[in-house]
Amino acid sequence: MRAWLERYPTLAALLAGIGAATALPPIYFLPGLLGFGLLVAVLRWTERRPLLAFLRGTAFGFGYFLLGIHWVGVAFFVDPEQFGIYAVPAVLMLALILALTVGVGTALLALRRWRRIEALALALAVVWTIAEPLRGALGLQFPWNPVAVVWAISDATLQVVGYAGTYGLSLLTVAAAAWAALLFVG
Repeated sequence: MRAWLERYPTLAALLAGIGAATALPPIYFLPGLLGFGLLVAVLRWTERRPLLAFLRGTAFGFGYFLLGIHWVGVAFFVDPEQFGIYAVPAVLMLALILALTVGVGTALLALRRWRRIEALALALAVVWTIAEPLRGALGLQFPWNPVAVVWAISDATLQVVGYAGTYGLSLLTVAAAAWAALLFVG
């Protein structure tokens, strides 16, 4: 697995983002959250190279948001003759704009040399969690896209929101999932 990650890191990041998005409703495939661990594994080799980290973070974000917001294109088919042609470009552009926020965050992470992969995983969780309300302030974050919504699968799993809040639960989720990088780097 490590050799494949080293050979195709940007493709791995894109696929990891798609995988992470499978944890979102209505799929709720919680093992998909391991995509955050794959992203950390890919980012491990980008230290001191912010441009590479930006590219790989953007690829992850593009996959994550493309799957997470693909349904937005359906709205263009209310009047398909007039607006249908815009569905695919609109979804692709929105996913790319949202992905750029992930790319900026991962580029910031690459400015530092991380001695331990666990520290990089925690830093990614913090950066991701800071980006969620920032996307909301820009009008780009949908209320059902924070990572915390993966726990909406049942009332019992949502109880943590009462104590930690949505962004606190997103932080805990991404931190735990990002630690899975230990599985991928050996």
